[in-house]
Amino acid sequence: MRAAPDSVVPINRDGGSGRRSGNARSGRSTSGGEHASRIVQETFAGYARRGIFRAYGDRSAPRGQTHFSFRWHTDVPLNVVYHAGNHELIFRDLLPGMEGNSEMYRHLKQFLSTRTSQAVPVHRRIDPRKAALRLRQRSGTVSLVVSLTESNLEYGVRKAVNLIHEVFVSFLRDPLYFSYMVQHFGLDPDT
Repeated sequence: MRAAPDSVVPINRDGGSGRRSGNARSGRSTSGGEHASRIVQETFAGYARRGIFRAYGDRSAPRGQTHFSFRWHTDVPLNVVYHAGNHELIFRDLLPGMEGNSEMYRHLKQFLSTRTSQAVPVHRRIDPRKAALRLRQRSGTVSLVVSLTESNLEYGVRKAVNLIHEVFVSFLRDPLYFSYMVQHFGLDPDT
């Protein structure tokens, strides 16, 4: 059974959801994938309830996937897929119009690699033992893949959201990428 998109299930300090595991009617236990998906869904939904994400929606999909869609820094929707089987969070087609051999792509890879560096303050740093980052480039579009550990799902989702925030407010706000933002995200060139 799945919670409605705007319902809240508190997360306990031990990472549990506060709900009993299992289906109360049948006595069957729910799978670890369902529990993991619920933690990811609750974490994203929390951002929507606080008004950080606009036009938020989520839905279950086959093969242990949960799909999320929301608007955040621009009016272009962000599409995220969580794969419960391998604990991967994929920000699909995050950055359109970026070729794998471009200077911008190389800069993005460097930017992401700095997020795990000891030089980054702890509150902004991503612990690579808890969440690993990689880029996927296909047909001129870049997706961000975040591999989470089962015991650090909420941590990984929050760090991924913080990273996307940094990509939009730091990396993409570089004057080098102003025309990219105008072309692909509808940024007003007069602002």
